[in-house]
Amino acid sequence: MYKSIQPQHLYHALGGDGASFCHLLRVFLHVTPPTVSELLHASVEADLGRAARLSHLLQGSACLLGCEQLCSLTTRAEGVAALGDWAAVNSLAKLIAGEYARVTADVLLCLERTEAELALRSLSC
Repeated sequence: MYKSIQPQHLYHALGGDGASFCHLLRVFLHVTPPTVSELLHASVEADLGRAARLSHLLQGSACLLGCEQLCSLTTRAEGVAALGDWAAVNSLAKLIAGEYARVTADVLLCLERTEAELALRSLSC
């Protein structure tokens, strides 16, 4: 159904609570864009400590939504930042930004579908 996310795990972990699920999707869409932007800046500035922290933050969000590719990229970025490999961090940050764009599109679609389903449920009661 989605190319870059597997949100069903989170949905089921929430006991199928669609409202809570939608809330977490909105939180993701609100808090992650600045983190991705900051990661790109940190990679250009060769601020490896900051890049590692930001990669770790994104990793948690990505893994929560089942974004396997984004989770993998952020894990790698955190690791190479800890090793001091600026070139690898810079390269991975660009890949992360690209994958994040795909994830965002899927999250928006998932949110739209879930909200529509919730609206239909409320009408049928």
